[in-house]
Amino acid sequence: SISPNIFVNDINDTISFYSKLGFTLADEVVTPAGEKIFALMKSGSVIFMFQTFASIEGMHPMVSRSNG
Repeated sequence: SISPNIFVNDINDTISFYSKLGFTLADEVVTPAGEKIFALMKSGSVIFMFQTFASIEGMHPMVSRSNG
């Protein structure tokens, strides 16, 4: 199976959108300050991982920061 890690600007909006498509939040990572930076969304055998661009600030220059 493949579970892509997709970088997003607003993880809460992303969770809300995918929830409307029938996905459920299966796991999440929250910083000590309470900021959600990662979400694993699942629908049947389909899994998407979402991570905020902010969580990789200054790291991984090969990751495109452009929308789309």
